[in-house]
Amino acid sequence: MARRPAHAIVFGVLGLAVALAVAGAGCGPKGGGCASGQVLCGGCYDPAGYQTDPNNCGGCSIACGAGATCAGGVCQCAAGDTRCDGLVPRCRDLQTDAGACGSCTTPCSATKPGSICQTGACQCGGTNPDDCTTFCTDWSTDPRNCGTDASACGHACPLTHEVCTSGACACPASLPTQCPIGSPTDCVNTTNDPSNCGACGNVCQLTGEICSSNSCTCPPSLPDRCPAVSPTACVNFSNDPKHCGSCTNACPATASCTGGSCVCPGGSILCGNACIPCAGGTCDAGACKCAAGPTSGCNGQCCTGGTQCCDTGGCPPAHDNGLGGTYLDCGAQDAHTLTQARLAALSWSLTGTTFEGAGLLCPISCLCRQSATQAAVWCYSGSPNSGLVQLTNTPNCLAAACPFPGFGFAWH
Repeated sequence: MARRPAHAIVFGVLGLAVALAVAGAGCGPKGGGCASGQVLCGGCYDPAGYQTDPNNCGGCSIACGAGATCAGGVCQCAAGDTRCDGLVPRCRDLQTDAGACGSCTTPCSATKPGSICQTGACQCGGTNPDDCTTFCTDWSTDPRNCGTDASACGHACPLTHEVCTSGACACPASLPTQCPIGSPTDCVNTTNDPSNCGACGNVCQLTGEICSSNSCTCPPSLPDRCPAVSPTACVNFSNDPKHCGSCTNACPATASCTGGSCVCPGGSILCGNACIPCAGGTCDAGACKCAAGPTSGCNGQCCTGGTQCCDTGGCPPAHDNGLGGTYLDCGAQDAHTLTQARLAALSWSLTGTTFEGAGLLCPISCLCRQSATQAAVWCYSGSPNSGLVQLTNTPNCLAAACPFPGFGFAWH
């Protein structure tokens, strides 16, 4: 009787042990039992497959590897190949396989970098035909070992960007000029190198400057030159707040540069070389000037109508008179004071007469303003109808209708 190879016996014993172990688990992939005669092996499995399955040869999960077959539960390699066990078992040709050249444990990448496997030995050839004893390369193209014979080994091209062509070091077409001036010397392109623009050693001086067609120039995004200021630079007069409109015009810290002019944020204007609060006003001798009202405005805001500033320093806000108009008052909205009622009445009609209290048909704390054609009544704080106004198409306050909830307009 023919004897099995030792490794086949090992595979078989290991496979049997695994098969028995998983068979004893007694449950399928989803918790159900396997059919009679099956075992668990990545699911329920017929152990007869152990005889021919290259992925489960002689036992569960015993893979023969690439190029191998399984016969009688034993992994077998093709003629001329050798089974190499490792993290991933494989059948390999030890005569040509660079990963296992001459033996399973001899990779050419470690034995002789750059070599290929020929007749079971790591040798130079293919894309690396030249032998430098400990490694293989191509003397005609390797810038670290450039030459035409064995003396090329270790002969590196001296310039950083040099290439090896036909065994000779030279600057590439993209960097055609060798500049020996400066440190370190290197291959450059004088048509676009700002450190060697037009000639070796000619450095473009302005910050942001580029080299184009052998000349130092400012790029399109920074078209303006400022060589006489510090720092010297290429700038953009249209949007550079440090050089707005000219090299020496710097905008105030809070301003921006738009279209070559300094622009202060909303609510302030450019006055001298500073942004000052002056909403709605103009700059006059370094100060804010309003068209009406206080010369300096109220907290830097020009008020409408010449109204004086409130105690808070700001302009009086607009209030709704209830009849489509507004009036200005420093008091709170919906306070409905007598003063606010008078201002609301005046804002409704600048001409006419105002009557308060006596003689009116309305409850207390109401006043009436009559014009040439109409009369209107505002009730203020203290009246049960406070905050309401009513309009009557009669020019007589004594006949004017009084506001009340559901019959009147709200004023503020």
